[in-house]
Amino acid sequence: MSAYMRKNDDGICSSKWKSLRKYVTLINKENDERQGQDIRQPCLSFVTKEEKRMADYHKMWEELGMDVETHDQLCEVLPQAFGDVYLSQENRPEGMDYYNFVVAEIHGVRPAELIEHQKKGGKVFGTFCVYVPDEVVFAADAIATGLCGGSQFWVPGGEKVLPTNTCPLIKASVGARLDRTCPFFRIADMYVGETTCDGKKKAWEILAEDVPVHVMDLPQMKRKKDVKAWADEIRTFRKVVEEMTGNQVTAESLHSAIVLINNKRRALSRLYDLRKNEKLPISGKDVLLISQIAFYDDPARFTEMTNKLCDELEQRVKDGVSVFPGGNKENYADRYAACHSELETT
Repeated sequence: MSAYMRKNDDGICSSKWKSLRKYVTLINKENDERQGQDIRQPCLSFVTKEEKRMADYHKMWEELGMDVETHDQLCEVLPQAFGDVYLSQENRPEGMDYYNFVVAEIHGVRPAELIEHQKKGGKVFGTFCVYVPDEVVFAADAIATGLCGGSQFWVPGGEKVLPTNTCPLIKASVGARLDRTCPFFRIADMYVGETTCDGKKKAWEILAEDVPVHVMDLPQMKRKKDVKAWADEIRTFRKVVEEMTGNQVTAESLHSAIVLINNKRRALSRLYDLRKNEKLPISGKDVLLISQIAFYDDPARFTEMTNKLCDELEQRVKDGVSVFPGGNKENYADRYAACHSELETT
């Protein structure tokens, strides 16, 4: 069995997961001297606090009612895939260490944070799409977390209740809940869906039999009456959130939540803009990974770490550092023209 797949004594973490943890749990003095600061510091306080609970994830999953044995099969596959796709890249930015850690503890640290929030009386809302206004949730002192349906591992579970020709994303979203193999799907007190397609509409009906679900009716056009209808949907959602949390959404709390989420969006926009340079300071793979993490990580912490990564990337741009050996991004227009010309001559 490969190093990626081999389990440790706690039965849950492969050696690759352990190596990823070292990115944030061990201080790299050389990096401190070069950067002047440790980019992983915001997570260290939580890691230190939770270090003794690292081996207790099985207990946490069992308390969530998960199928731990089946879930372990997913845990065994992920390190190999992550290592092959992401860690194999050369010249990755050092700021990616934080995101490596998040993935290494994807079903551990963040779920533990959400559970701790619930123990203090807080609520967690699971969302499936960017159309759901997270600002309303955070304004009520609750937490919004994305519910990922991007794993083929969960598709068979969805096919137990959905036609096989249904979108894999939808089948995976349903399967993750019904097969009890994802902690985020078990933790959320309420799911928030939207009417972006008929398949999702059916999925919400099925999931509503197992967990509270609120569906936001997303307009299909952009007329004035559609804008008004969406505004009404947001007001209705606010009432649902207030009833679920027992907290009122005030003008002040909503303003703070808007600032919080907009700061996250600005950090992501800054990251995306850096990909427009001729010499790419970060790969598209890593940017996609960061975008996915944005859906469930703590927004304030995510914003801070992403801005610090962007600081590093801006310096890379100034120094002419690229993640690709050739240095430049591929010109697809030139490539198309060359292929078209070759076809014409054959």
